[in-house]
Amino acid sequence: ATSYDANCKGCTGRTWAGTEVQLGTCAVDPKVIVMGSHFYVPGYGVCSALDIGGAIKGKKIDLGFPDVKKGFWSTRYVDIYLLDGEPES
Repeated sequence: ATSYDANCKGCTGRTWAGTEVQLGTCAVDPKVIVMGSHFYVPGYGVCSALDIGGAIKGKKIDLGFPDVKKGFWSTRYVDIYLLDGEPES
């Protein structure tokens, strides 16, 4: 898991779903986690899968923050818990 905000180079401030990047917004690979689904990340909280990141492929997620300078998640491995939207087998 990594962190991002709306201020990154090339970012528009909007997610793939059209919402603002904020705490609780996450970027996922839609082949792994269903868009619009929710999951829990220990140490971060509940995430809504509303964004797709260019570097987010496979089992990587990007955790949204209003400003990473005020709430930064260092890159690390973390278990996540799907709350809904389990991918089809």
